Amino acid sequence: MTVEVQEIGHNHATFRWSYTRPAFVSVTSNYTLTVRSTGDEKTFTVNSETTRYDVSNLIPETKYTVFVTAGTRYGFRTSGQVTATTIGKQGKNKLD
Repeated sequence: MTVEVQEIGHNHATFRWSYTRPAFVSVTSNYTLTVRSTGDEKTFTVNSETTRYDVSNLIPETKYTVFVTAGTRYGFRTSGQVTATTIGKQGKNKLD
């Protein structure tokens, strides 16, 4: 499974994920998006038909590490991590 940053702003970001093997979709019941920064972690659980999530209330100029965990009938499968830094006041963003 892969996760990517679709959009990032001053205090929000949009993340999208997908399986490299589409057959896994049929055995997936939900996804949990985990968004971490120093000293903080947020999780968002969505149904198996959702593959995109908009996260709001992020802190400007902060680096976030993000990954997705799929709950399947066989257990859990976790994506690789992606990092992104929210835009600062001058409108510059960083995708690592």
